[in-house]
Amino acid sequence: MMESFEGMNRCFENASFTYENVDYELAKKMQIFSNLSIMLARNHEFQHKNDEAVRVCDILLSKQLPSHLRKTFDSIKARVTKQVSLTKQNDGKAPVGGKGAKEVAPVIEVSKAD
Repeated sequence: MMESFEGMNRCFENASFTYENVDYELAKKMQIFSNLSIMLARNHEFQHKNDEAVRVCDILLSKQLPSHLRKTFDSIKARVTKQVSLTKQNDGKAPVGGKGAKEVAPVIEVSKAD
């Protein structure tokens, strides 16, 4: 999947469009590229490869995307960067709970001696 992403990205970077060289399928190609990129970014997010997920999102956010796709990549990037900051704050431990999670007081066991 990563090879496909890199190949399509190179095609978009190296393409030259002029009034003589018009690509009528550009909208379809961009839609396929963005769908592939969404799956790739979410896959990296699931595998906790946060740097790769942010890289994919940054590449797509640098392109001219419709607003709904831009929001999708912004939300993936925000989730991933939030996970990175929470992990650093917890000294490398994974964040416990989600939004609105409450801290639980430690339970102290007391034995009754007669």
